[in-house]
Amino acid sequence: MIDLKPPLINAEVVLTQAATSLTAAADALVRVGHARERSHKPPSPKRGLTRNEAAHYIGVSPTTFDRLVQQKVMPKPIKAFSRAIWDLKALDDAFEGYALVDEENPWN
Repeated sequence: MIDLKPPLINAEVVLTQAATSLTAAADALVRVGHARERSHKPPSPKRGLTRNEAAHYIGVSPTTFDRLVQQKVMPKPIKAFSRAIWDLKALDDAFEGYALVDEENPWN
């Protein structure tokens, strides 16, 4: 005859194994967290901005930014190793000059 009763389980062994697994998982999470902290460097201040960054910096879409560059409202980029980079100070100067011209209607 086949014995259909489940084998007796030692609750202490099961709980010990579960606690060991949880402890190992918690340790792994802590190690991952520390690794992320070490690998995450604080952003360094940038003087040169990409097209998207420059557009975001002055508060317009990249397409609008392109139009402002074409209209010579915003400065042209500096070419550096086949990359277009906008100088942060030049953007500030252009933005301040543009704001002075457009003071007539603050809702534009």
